[in-house]
Amino acid sequence: MIHFRMKLKKIGMLLLFTAALVFSGLVCSANNNLTAASDSFILSVETDKQSYDKDESVLVTGTLLEGGEIPAGSVSIGLILTKNDKEVAFGQTVTGNDGRYSWQFSATSLEPGAYLIVATANVARAETALTIRDEITPAAYQLTLKTGKTGYSRDQAVDVSGALRENNGAGNPVPDAAIGLVLYLGEIPAAFAQETTDANGAFAWTIPANTLDPGNYRVYATANVAAAEAAFVVFADPAIKPAIEIHRPAPGASGVDTDTEISVTFNVDVTAVDLNGIKIEKLEGGSALNGVSATLSGRVLEISHSGLEKNTIYRVFIPGGAVQGQTGLLNDSAFWIFQTGSGNGGDSGNGSGDDDCDTGST
Repeated sequence: MIHFRMKLKKIGMLLLFTAALVFSGLVCSANNNLTAASDSFILSVETDKQSYDKDESVLVTGTLLEGGEIPAGSVSIGLILTKNDKEVAFGQTVTGNDGRYSWQFSATSLEPGAYLIVATANVARAETALTIRDEITPAAYQLTLKTGKTGYSRDQAVDVSGALRENNGAGNPVPDAAIGLVLYLGEIPAAFAQETTDANGAFAWTIPANTLDPGNYRVYATANVAAAEAAFVVFADPAIKPAIEIHRPAPGASGVDTDTEISVTFNVDVTAVDLNGIKIEKLEGGSALNGVSATLSGRVLEISHSGLEKNTIYRVFIPGGAVQGQTGLLNDSAFWIFQTGSGNGGDSGNGSGDDDCDTGST
């Protein structure tokens, strides 16, 4: 079930660290009322290693002893992680009958550098240091994330999909893994969901775009072993099919230079899908020119050629599906006709216009 407009605060790129700081239910209401002098209790704290990669978990352990040898059980221990005297994370746990306690958290969202852990009871205090290394060991898993398109109109649905696989040569899928998904509009959370990978390690999330405000969105996916992100845009206006607004030379133009530039300008920004089917051919006989290629920049599709013959009628053909708009709609097939002149320096016909031959299907 998707919940929209949730009021959360974004912490880093993901919510992994927030989840890690729940600390697996270690908080306990039991707490001995220790009234003895603090110097009669000894509190210790240590980590399982002195330094960690960012993809590891930090294990903090310690003991609380009375008189240096008697375990102090059922005592609340407060824990603070600091960096450069700034508090980064908090935890609370409770000692067992043996006086021992533990605290574990992920280093994923921690910046590299030196950290201090301070443990406190109401009768004692202890601290230890650790380092998060710049380098990380190769991840054991790889999480991928993508959207079906880069942009959506509000009458469409946003398709988010991805997969979790082992990061090895085989790339084995990881099934039945919980994937947390969070959608942000700028810095503001817009929606969240949790999906489970299928037998192929894949997952999907569909968001009706009419539930989203227009704008630039980023979506984050997290597993307890990996993270990924993707981006898309929601447009305020309905989806518009790419259509040609300007032809160069103009449809029906005559006296066109043999070295004329040939191009079309679309009504919306487009990206290339398959430009290989674009061609220039002689109307009489239908023979296509060799060496024709097409390039795209924004809304302008330029069609290059090695030169045209004089006094010849040419037909320029652009197949359907050659380009797509930002909302994923494809262009329809189109063609137009022009005629070259008897020599260079004639009317280039480089205008715009429409006639019965400028668009159509073949």
